[in-house]
Amino acid sequence: MNSTEQKRLRAKVHEALLFFYESKGFKLSKTNGVFKKDGFEVEWGVSAKNIDYIYFNPSLCVVEDIVQNTLQLVFEEKKFGLTICRLAGCRLAQEFGVHEYDYLGDNEDDVDNGTTYKVDQESDLSKLVADHVNYMEKVGLPFFEKVNSLQGIYKYLSDLFFKNEKVKKIIGKREVLSCVAASYLLNDSDIEKLLRRLEELYAGNTYLLDDMQKIKQYFENKGSPHWS
Repeated sequence: MNSTEQKRLRAKVHEALLFFYESKGFKLSKTNGVFKKDGFEVEWGVSAKNIDYIYFNPSLCVVEDIVQNTLQLVFEEKKFGLTICRLAGCRLAQEFGVHEYDYLGDNEDDVDNGTTYKVDQESDLSKLVADHVNYMEKVGLPFFEKVNSLQGIYKYLSDLFFKNEKVKKIIGKREVLSCVAASYLLNDSDIEKLLRRLEELYAGNTYLLDDMQKIKQYFENKGSPHWS
């Protein structure tokens, strides 16, 4: 496929998914292939391509403005666009008690890298849509419901840090800093417990630990959280 054919195929995939997402109140940003609704995003950009196929690796993202604005105040030189971003795949599914669901035969579901949809001009997109809708109904939409507030975001992330032994494989720096910021914004009584746990998990990662301390110092200097 040349670049024009790839763009057409990409648009065809997005169009095939549009009915489901519109029925749930999402709108498609055609430029980057993202379905958006009230701070929730499902990214369907092309993750890779070759002469015969294009590949999609969907991800589920959350944008909480008060967290992002706070991090921007703390780290003036850095940009913070997302609060949480998780790959759609079996790791996230298992968190919601979903251990078995149908994948298309030519799909790959890597434990740590999520589900990849391989698409060419002959692919039956109805199967791709059915597969993804099934995942969203069982996993994606419940995930968004769980993190639909500042309190929900904090509880979801902190539970992962305390209860999920594989958390370092699925959670990155973005989520760590978002969780710390949320804990201070909520004036949570377990802030120090959370910080100790994160220091244990990320011992030796001075870059991340230093940034956590910057958030702590920011709120200590202010004397009170933004959130009420």
